[in-house]
Amino acid sequence: MFPLFNTSLIRRLFSKRRCLRVVLYFFVGLMLLWGLSNLCLSSSWVTGMLAEKVQQRTGVPCRIDRVSWSPWNGVTVRGLEFDPSETFDSGETVRSLLVVERIQVRPYWGPLVRGQLRLREVTIDSPELNLSVEWVREALARMLDGRSLSSPAPALADSRGGGSGQDRGQGADGHADGGGTGRSARSSTDGKSQGSGGDEAKGPPPARDRSSAPSEQGKPEAGLPMLVRVNHAHLRCDWHAKGLTLFELKDVDFEISLMGEDSEGQLHIGNIRGLGLEDKKAFTKVAQKLEWKRPYLQWRMDEASLAGVQVAAHIKVLCSQDVRSLKLLPFAVDLVVKPQTLASVDGLDRMAMHLSGDRVEGRLVASGLLAQPGSWRGKMHLSGSGWRLREAHGRHDVVFDDVQIPAVYRAGTLQWGGVRLVGEDVSILGNGRVSVQQGVLSVTRLVVSPEVSEMVGRGLHGAGLARNGPAWWRNLDTPDRKVRDLLLSGSLENPLVDAGYQNQQIPVWEILGKTLAFVRQEMREEGVALQAFPSPDLDQQQPDQGD
Repeated sequence: MFPLFNTSLIRRLFSKRRCLRVVLYFFVGLMLLWGLSNLCLSSSWVTGMLAEKVQQRTGVPCRIDRVSWSPWNGVTVRGLEFDPSETFDSGETVRSLLVVERIQVRPYWGPLVRGQLRLREVTIDSPELNLSVEWVREALARMLDGRSLSSPAPALADSRGGGSGQDRGQGADGHADGGGTGRSARSSTDGKSQGSGGDEAKGPPPARDRSSAPSEQGKPEAGLPMLVRVNHAHLRCDWHAKGLTLFELKDVDFEISLMGEDSEGQLHIGNIRGLGLEDKKAFTKVAQKLEWKRPYLQWRMDEASLAGVQVAAHIKVLCSQDVRSLKLLPFAVDLVVKPQTLASVDGLDRMAMHLSGDRVEGRLVASGLLAQPGSWRGKMHLSGSGWRLREAHGRHDVVFDDVQIPAVYRAGTLQWGGVRLVGEDVSILGNGRVSVQQGVLSVTRLVVSPEVSEMVGRGLHGAGLARNGPAWWRNLDTPDRKVRDLLLSGSLENPLVDAGYQNQQIPVWEILGKTLAFVRQEMREEGVALQAFPSPDLDQQQPDQGD
């Protein structure tokens, strides 16, 4: 009779030495597999394939230096670079669009095994984003290509005989407007406002796109928390064609926990530079609180000074645990200028000018899908009264009794209609549009008193822009008013305005450069040195005066 169990065989199979050997072989095999997988991921063939996949999704050439993974650190990508390889007429090659030293993504392994991707932690080290006006415009135009723009061409003023009655009676957004370019210009010959007309005076209602704006219905349950961390980021935006750096943010740190219970995070910015902010100490070591309130990532700024105007802002982005929702990211922006007295506007001192006002208020609202610029839309309305524009050169003051500036943005086009700055001596009225696809087209009417027309004429003659200053103006029906209609058209980089002799078109940047050079020269003769603009187009020598 044979025994049921062979005890000696069992002892041999399950001896301690054999168990340790099996465990050792198992871990050595795992380590070999892990090492081989990392070698494979770091190979040029795999990184090239991954970069090609990223390029297909983003449309921007991409390079990746190295990829690795581990059970404790997740997936790590090093040396990620997006290079659009832009070259402009000057032959200057633009910096890479985005360079990231390291990206580390740690998933939750349990849900991943079950086929659900849930991220535990995302860390981005030393990202450098270099935007340019040229690249942004081309990218937006490419994304919007094929969409029909609803903005009609703005109507010319009646003095030019252009535009239908319907166009002249409507703003650029298509709504009835008692202050359109043609009609408002004629009705303002006495320098008085005809009123802002109905709802427009109150400003447009908050823009709300039901299909894209975040909804407040319900509050989802807290999911698995995801820690998002950005270290030492650098953001810069340049206008290469004009040699300008619009803004630059250095040493940006960001950390917040999303998707889980409501929490707070921090945004730290070491330094903010931009046009007019070169010497502003208030824009160093900026700290802002971020909030995660399911399902929104929110940033609220109760009060801040923007170019001398006190503003409040509320921005929120709807976030979901589904990684695929990153293609959408609905957002909403609400920027409010509460009624206030305007003491001054920063940056105008470079032009020897000072702007103040008895009242200014406004609001800007926008919404859409962050990753789909074609869905972006918004409305803005800025109003005020008693605005005083003081010119240091010549000691001239211009007062606008009523100011109404409405604007609408939709499908890549910014439109404004019924813009009015009405005063006793100067009134400015106009409408128009700016499009990333079709450039700029606008009509502006200037209605001034004879005294102001002589002053402007002397300035145009001194700046070398007009041979005969008085002939630049045209008489209205009443002898105490002069008028000039200006048509602005062309590309965003080099718009033209018919401000020359016999309506000759002149580049806008040439007008600005010559005018600023003339003002700087006049102020220099008075012993005042104005700070130059950081742009070659705006830093010109005093022009020769015409005959």
